[in-house]
Amino acid sequence: MLVSTDLEISAEDILSEYKTQSSVEKKFQQLKSPGFINSLFVKTPERVEALTYMMLITMMILSVIEHVVRRELKKEEAIVIGPGKIKMKRPTFKAIVDIFYNIAVFAIKDKQGVKRILKKPLNESQSKIMRYLGLDESIFTGTVL
Repeated sequence: MLVSTDLEISAEDILSEYKTQSSVEKKFQQLKSPGFINSLFVKTPERVEALTYMMLITMMILSVIEHVVRRELKKEEAIVIGPGKIKMKRPTFKAIVDIFYNIAVFAIKDKQGVKRILKKPLNESQSKIMRYLGLDESIFTGTVL
């Protein structure tokens, strides 16, 4: 049984909202893990509030990334190779982040500034995700003044 105090909302809308709750809870479950939470320390209530907002914004961005990557994979009937060489049609945002975990960037200092170069080219899955998100390899490379 689902109930709402909003008298204007339809039964279908209540059910739709309820169905999205589990995906939200799943995402926050990862943030509440001891490995993440135990490493945090903030002194003031204002900093706790600021950290909470930052985490919420991060979760929203990661959810959009997950949605876009899944949508494009489905559209192309494609897969990405995730952690452990697992073939994925619907990677989670954690798997997407993990796909980029091993990118190594060298920084070389010269007269123009610091030039960044990739140690090795992006693999097929990384390139595919970057394309889906409308990002260019230059976010990893280029010159920093």
